[in-house]
Amino acid sequence: IAGRVASLSASLGQVVTGQEEVMVIAQLDQVWASLKVYERDLRFIARGTGVDVSVSSYPDRTFRGTVD
Repeated sequence: IAGRVASLSASLGQVVTGQEEVMVIAQLDQVWASLKVYERDLRFIARGTGVDVSVSSYPDRTFRGTVD
């Protein structure tokens, strides 16, 4: 199993059964972003166009991607 723990619903020492979801693991090799673009800027958007995305949860990072 590879990935990052996206959510953890068990705590140390908790007894769990085989029926319970204990954690969710997310594979983050490829992620999608849904963006809103002003109509006046649509002429700059085309498949394959490079984009830089920043998010408030990682204020010092910029994520690079392409329009699909």
